[in-house]
Amino acid sequence: MIGAPRPIRARSGLLLRRILATALPLLFLACEEAPGRSDSAPELPLILEGVGFEHPVAAFYDPKRDSYLIANLGDPNSPDRNGFISRVSGRGEVSELAWIDGRAPGTRLHAPTGLAIQGDTLLVVDTPSVRLFHRLAGSTLGALVIEDAIALRDLTLGQASMIYVTDSALVPVDGNLEARGIGSILRIGPDGRSTPYLRRRYLQNPTGIAPSGSGLAVLSYTKGELFLIEDRKPRTEPSRLPAAQAEGLVSIGAEGFLASSSAAGAVYRILASGEVELEIEGLERPAGIGFDSGRRRVIVTIPSKNRVEIHPLRPRSE
Repeated sequence: MIGAPRPIRARSGLLLRRILATALPLLFLACEEAPGRSDSAPELPLILEGVGFEHPVAAFYDPKRDSYLIANLGDPNSPDRNGFISRVSGRGEVSELAWIDGRAPGTRLHAPTGLAIQGDTLLVVDTPSVRLFHRLAGSTLGALVIEDAIALRDLTLGQASMIYVTDSALVPVDGNLEARGIGSILRIGPDGRSTPYLRRRYLQNPTGIAPSGSGLAVLSYTKGELFLIEDRKPRTEPSRLPAAQAEGLVSIGAEGFLASSSAAGAVYRILASGEVELEIEGLERPAGIGFDSGRRRVIVTIPSKNRVEIHPLRPRSE
């Protein structure tokens, strides 16, 4: 953004701790950060690179552990990918690079692309399954297999313990994403069985998904549009981003949603009115995003650079 402060870059957990100890004392003056606490002092963007991330594509904030969970696809040249989940502390330090490690014996995780938490269970999208891990221990709890899945991308929780998963039908080909259909939304019930929920051409290649009241908010990768869905129907006219290749979506409560566009290199804010505003610009092909509501931070994954960026949510002038 114009006039934004220069970002702090960290190439190791040790270097980041030194930077935070010397350059940011005013951010935490006279207090310790507590989970979910909102800091009134301004903060600088933090850029975590060179710390071991491998194609990070999704981010999720766990307030119970005050951690940012980062889903890494792993080595793209490996036939098994061997993805992993990293834990980053609320202070922006990589506390466990491979907290859940697809390379570890007894742990199956290939290419994780989406994260959610239900009770003490961490849900991880990993085509053709949603894998289950213990929220605190990271131990394997099982998997929910989705039949005929093409390319599962994201998931969110709905009412009555339902889980909704997007199948983008987008597969990587020579460094780009190629559509193998229009994609769909699937629903997993409390019994663990998946059923088709919504498949419509207007939702072409759905990627990000988030709760919206009693319904869902769904992002179309190909069209760059955000749809609010209620009872399998659009509730309003879609909000259109300035560019397509829309990937990440997160709710920011009554303030609306944040959505990332890889083509635009930006994150946009979609207001309750449907209006779209630029939130963060100058990003290098961002993918999934997360939100820390207490500190009002946006966590952005940059897979092509093996980087994660943490930005303050821009205050709006009414």
